[in-house]
Amino acid sequence: MQAKKLIFLLLILSLKIALLFSDYYINPEEYVVKANDVFLLQTVVPDTLSLKIAVLPTGEINLFPIADTVRVAGKTLSQAYIDINERLGMFTKKQNIQTVLMQIAPFRFSVSGAVNRAGEYYSKEQLSLYQALRMAGGLNGKASNEITIKRNEKEIKCDLSKFLAEGEQSHNPLIFHNDIIVAKFAFDSESLRVYTNNDTINYVESIVLESDTPISKVINMMSLKYPNSNYDKFTLVRDGKTKQVSSSETVRNSDKLIISQDDVFVYVVGSVAKPGRYAYNGIQNPIHYVGLASGFTKDASRTSFVIIDKNGKRNKYKGQAINQGDTIFVPESTRAISVAYLIPLSTVVSVISTIIILSR
Repeated sequence: MQAKKLIFLLLILSLKIALLFSDYYINPEEYVVKANDVFLLQTVVPDTLSLKIAVLPTGEINLFPIADTVRVAGKTLSQAYIDINERLGMFTKKQNIQTVLMQIAPFRFSVSGAVNRAGEYYSKEQLSLYQALRMAGGLNGKASNEITIKRNEKEIKCDLSKFLAEGEQSHNPLIFHNDIIVAKFAFDSESLRVYTNNDTINYVESIVLESDTPISKVINMMSLKYPNSNYDKFTLVRDGKTKQVSSSETVRNSDKLIISQDDVFVYVVGSVAKPGRYAYNGIQNPIHYVGLASGFTKDASRTSFVIIDKNGKRNKYKGQAINQGDTIFVPESTRAISVAYLIPLSTVVSVISTIIILSR
């Protein structure tokens, strides 16, 4: 009998350890039980009995043959354990039954508002708010940092910037089954507008501030999302007036903050189908960037390239590094140049020959 109890305890311990280190381990104080979750009941009476019981669509689990039903859906896992054990205690004198959540059913949540891919999503793993937003493609350029989670007729207000900038986990809560996540649009409330300028000024995002905030604190969040930006140059637009400022200056809602961005492009010109600016990604072969420019023209040289750096210095490409901001010039081929000169020359020769023949 003692051996059976020892085996029983070892089984329960191994199951708990497996759940602890699995990808979908959940906190009993936070997780809310739902339909199709599966509980495991282990008991010794006197033989070992193992029951796997799924939560019914009605929200109840049927404890037959040990006891009757008990409602667990909508309760925290911790409370569900208490209710199950109390019900089992009504039907058995010995408290020798262990209950464990063995498997969670995929849970459903929806994301709407200022995200790139609004819609309904499913996950078998417990997700945080930030992870759920990433599943929806992340916030778009019109989003503010205010997120609302609608849960059981309650609303949970979150400020994503506080999680990103300061690591405040309270603003990155876990997402539960049937949660509705709404990302607020910036124009719904007064906010700080943050821009980045390169060839043109491009809108980045809006941040709703609780009070006047140092630029350095704003940048602390921005640097996690836009690592290529140059955070030494700032322009502040307030009440129609523009001035250069330092990171120690404060900004407020309704301000515009313009951040200079490093040049993260290369330029492809010459005999290519679509000359222009293309994203620099560290690849050192000019053929790659020519491909981004839709390839060579029919008259292009396929073997010769000229690299022009930011200072205008020209060098024939011989395997040297290509850096951001460089210009790749694709010259015409020797054949194309020769044809370009020979055609006018042949025309002149033809005209002179015609004049000579007619003069005879």
